[in-house]
Amino acid sequence: MRGFNRSHRALSALVVFFMAILLLVPVASAANVSSTLPYALQPTKNILVNPDIYQITSNSYNVTVTVNQTSIAAGGHAMVTAKVTWAANGTPATGVPVEFTCSPATGTFDPAASTTSSVAIVGRMNKGEAKADFTSNAPGSYTITAQAYKTFLSPGNPGNVKDDSGTQSLVVSAAPVTQTPTPTPTPTPDQGTPTPPPVVVTPGTDASILADYGIYIAIGAVLLLILAAVALFLWLKSSLQVVPKKTKVPADGSSKVPVRVQFVNGLGMVKTMSRDTDVEFETTAGTIKNTVIPQGKDHVDADLLSSKEFGPVTLTTRAGGKMAVTKLDFTVEQGSLDITVQPGTIPADGASSAAVTVMIMDGKGNVVAPLEDKTITLNSTLGTIAPALQMPARTQSASTNITAGEVSGTAVIVATLGNMHGEGKVIFKGMPKRFCMHCGTPMSLEASQCPKCGRTPPSGTDVKQCSACSTVIPEAARFCHHCGARQPDKQ
Repeated sequence: MRGFNRSHRALSALVVFFMAILLLVPVASAANVSSTLPYALQPTKNILVNPDIYQITSNSYNVTVTVNQTSIAAGGHAMVTAKVTWAANGTPATGVPVEFTCSPATGTFDPAASTTSSVAIVGRMNKGEAKADFTSNAPGSYTITAQAYKTFLSPGNPGNVKDDSGTQSLVVSAAPVTQTPTPTPTPTPDQGTPTPPPVVVTPGTDASILADYGIYIAIGAVLLLILAAVALFLWLKSSLQVVPKKTKVPADGSSKVPVRVQFVNGLGMVKTMSRDTDVEFETTAGTIKNTVIPQGKDHVDADLLSSKEFGPVTLTTRAGGKMAVTKLDFTVEQGSLDITVQPGTIPADGASSAAVTVMIMDGKGNVVAPLEDKTITLNSTLGTIAPALQMPARTQSASTNITAGEVSGTAVIVATLGNMHGEGKVIFKGMPKRFCMHCGTPMSLEASQCPKCGRTPPSGTDVKQCSACSTVIPEAARFCHHCGARQPDKQ
């Protein structure tokens, strides 16, 4: 990709945009959530319902008050729950200010707006319920009231607009107080600190619903942050990539493999170089020259020249502290095996041998060498030869021997390597011979005595004809020296 810099700027702007959202969402969520806190925890004591948004009608809510226990000892605690529902359909109401009071006014509530009252906002996540903790050290019978408001400005403010209320009785006995509860301090604004403007709360509006789902907004923000971090990591991550135009070429010493060298990020996008980058090559066969990716370019091309060696080739590339390994293949097209036998003729005496040399040829008649050890299968129509021949890697030939038998003729040697074949020939020539006239053992013409009995041919002037081939032989001969036939004994 040649527009790497432009894409980089675009992605950077996108990341900044996401981060801005992540910063603004928590701030907005915090502002909304604060409106649903109990009165004593609000940044201001003024809770205002906008009458233009919320039309005031009589008894919009129904309030039911319950306590977890109706009798406590002095100094004990009782949890007061005010359940607020819509009068129209009985469903839980949200965002409703509720004030707790007791009569006589000697009890306290927590959270508390004063020593005798507590204000809580009915929230969505607690199913339309407001809660306060009641405590009193004075024995007696108490009536606890939960007052719902359409508009609530501050405790005792004449501008407060009441709605429905509920009551519950509770008895405080004169049992000894086992502990003195710590009074809840009344928040005092710092001197000289300006009072924040009133917070407008509209019961049942989308603002309170948004506040109730603040946790989900926060989770979404975290997920967006994770996605942005992953995208940034993939953008900055880079790896060296070497792309050959083809992966197979003839092992003829002249064919070329064009390769492209480039850097890509984790998103698969090609990177433009900010400076000249040296590229070094190392190959197990063939030759290739080192090169440089120029500044401002996103790739460089180079050529791998094949050698007269066939088999798998590994090209290792290093650049910018990165490394890439590429697999290729130098092949033999229309290959064959060439077999040479020296000498071409040997005696068929069962002992003589000839050297057999096998070479691998390509379709153009060039000798090529394997890049890996090869095993060549051999067989012959005459004589004896090893069934397999090992050709070591990077060698152009391999040799073995063939041994003649006692049968004369032309021996055809066949070699096989994969789908390549070859033939060679050697002549086993029958040698002239004679037989010992004493024991009939074959012996060479040049031998002066029999190799078995050690006797020399019989002498004398008396002769006779062989009973088998009519050859003239000495009278004392027991075997014909020409055909080896045994002669009849004299009568």
